[in-house]
Amino acid sequence: MFANAPGLSHGIARVAAVVLGTWPARRVLESPSWSASAPPPDARILEVDSNEIVLPASPYDVAPTPDGCCLFVSLQQQGGTQRSPGAVAVLHRDGEAIRFGHRIQLTAAASGLALVRGGAFLAVAHNHGVVFLDALAARHGDRDPIIKTAHYGQDFQAVQVLESADERWLFVSDEHNRTISILDLDRVTGAVSGTDIVACQIRVDLSPVGMALSTDGSYLYVACEMSRVPAPDLVNWFVWAATLHGNLRRAGTLNTVDLARIADEPSRAVVATTAAGGHPVRVKHSQDRQMAWVTARASNQLIAYSTESPENPAPVAMVPVGPSPVGVAVLDDLGVVLVANSNRFASNAQRETFSVVDIERALTGRPAILGSIPVGSFPREIVVDASQGSIFVTNFGSGSLSVIGVESLRRAVDAARTVSIG
Repeated sequence: MFANAPGLSHGIARVAAVVLGTWPARRVLESPSWSASAPPPDARILEVDSNEIVLPASPYDVAPTPDGCCLFVSLQQQGGTQRSPGAVAVLHRDGEAIRFGHRIQLTAAASGLALVRGGAFLAVAHNHGVVFLDALAARHGDRDPIIKTAHYGQDFQAVQVLESADERWLFVSDEHNRTISILDLDRVTGAVSGTDIVACQIRVDLSPVGMALSTDGSYLYVACEMSRVPAPDLVNWFVWAATLHGNLRRAGTLNTVDLARIADEPSRAVVATTAAGGHPVRVKHSQDRQMAWVTARASNQLIAYSTESPENPAPVAMVPVGPSPVGVAVLDDLGVVLVANSNRFASNAQRETFSVVDIERALTGRPAILGSIPVGSFPREIVVDASQGSIFVTNFGSGSLSVIGVESLRRAVDAARTVSIG
């Protein structure tokens, strides 16, 4: 239904601006609604060890190999569309040095990445589904690494890919189809077609993007940019376009999927739908406590949900962060959450920051931002490679990858906490 909506959404938004001038229509369609947080005061700049690597296109996501010797980075054309050719860049790491090796061309823009089956395969989300690469062949570049393409939907816009805890399934968020596609990883190397890799699809709210697993792997949490209106698809298309362009403030949701139900009753797999601010786009689950952290892009917030009761997630903290937050990472051992302040709708491609949020302070209602760290333009994803002590930030707007040392962040966090206490 929503596969071709981006091309028509500007016109629909103009119509929406007229219709939504009536208060009764707005009251109905904005429920549940959201309000934007006031921007926090300028945070102190934290001094960390940082390096920036220039890439040949706009990076979306990054996946470090288990041995830490290689990085895969998904690339999109600057100013292109999701249908434009994309690529996966292969970067090699030797100690502290990271160098560009080669790139693997794809037929559509590459988005989310995941190394699956113990790092044997690289799953790459793109406009029409998922491409599977032989990770060893991809890193060496001596033969065609593409194993299979699951081309299961025209313009579905697959965004993120996530492996199940038992390594059996691959979850894919289909932003323009309001589904989570579940792919059978046992079929990747078999003789079946790419379409037959799809085991089932779970219907969720509109524009599903970010995903995270519960600590025990039993539940999947999905950030959807807008809650569905109980009306025909045409009405939802209308409301979606109006929300996308700021003419309407209908809240997004955090959907909870019970993975025990996907085999026998996928239509009943969504067991909770919780309001999650304006345009929630990413979610990460804390491993040392039952907590899901969601970035709400339109309302400039980081929202924490208690997941002690997975079928009834409860918001427990709301932290104002920088403009248009997208990427999020949880560092449990440092007691912080990192939030990429993308400012993606800014008219100029200025350098941005990511915020460092203290978990305990956030959960106790105190000012929680310890400071910020400068990165490139439009920081999109934050990925932590704990084994190598590195944090990677994909700077989509400036075509670069920021690399920050975890230990230097630890020192900066300790110093910031000491100053705050003093």
